[in-house]
Amino acid sequence: MCDPTAPTPSGTVTGALCRVTDDLYVCRIADLSTFAVPLGLAAPPGGRLETWALAVSPDERRQAISYLLLLRSVGEDPQRFRTGDGFVLATHFRDLRVEIVEDGLILTPHECTVLARSALTVQIGADDGAIRSMAALLAFVTPGLDALMGAADEADALDLGLEGRMLTVTGDYVPHWIVLRANDGYRRFAVEEATLSFDGRPRVALTLEAAWPPALLLNRAILVGRDDHRVGVLRRRRPA
Repeated sequence: MCDPTAPTPSGTVTGALCRVTDDLYVCRIADLSTFAVPLGLAAPPGGRLETWALAVSPDERRQAISYLLLLRSVGEDPQRFRTGDGFVLATHFRDLRVEIVEDGLILTPHECTVLARSALTVQIGADDGAIRSMAALLAFVTPGLDALMGAADEADALDLGLEGRMLTVTGDYVPHWIVLRANDGYRRFAVEEATLSFDGRPRVALTLEAAWPPALLLNRAILVGRDDHRVGVLRRRRPA
């Protein structure tokens, strides 16, 4: 339930919930009457807003707008979001009390793609629990990541090269993570070092975390910056 000591919100809306893991949830708020930019959770203290996305239905017959919130249970007394409970969403406009009235939310393909785009840049943490939660999140949005990967035009994709364990990117785009497709979903690997050179065309040489398996890069990869992403296509492969 919401913290009774929190500031009284000036509006109430309803949300539908889907549990991704024991500490990650997706909540959809549909047809919000006014545009608002989510800033975080004002209550309860055991919950946190990790990211959000705005999904506008591509159906021209009904321009439905939904807010997709990625919520996480945190702290010594983590909030377990469930039907019948609620939370207070802080926005740039006003605080909104969100009452969870439905469980078992199923995202539309379009919503999944929109949420996947936001999920790419989520920074949950580096401990084992956070790594497991991030892996579960990427698995949850796998259909959306497939759509992002496949939608990139070949001509607009970044050129990638693989030389042993060194990944190179033609151009000056420097990513923070590389996201690759595996048999069980997607996996994200951190860029530990990036070296930009200008011998002819700009080129970025990337050293990835030790856990990354070069064999996983078969054709395409998603390169993720601080708040954006690009798709890269493997053009050159050279053994170590």
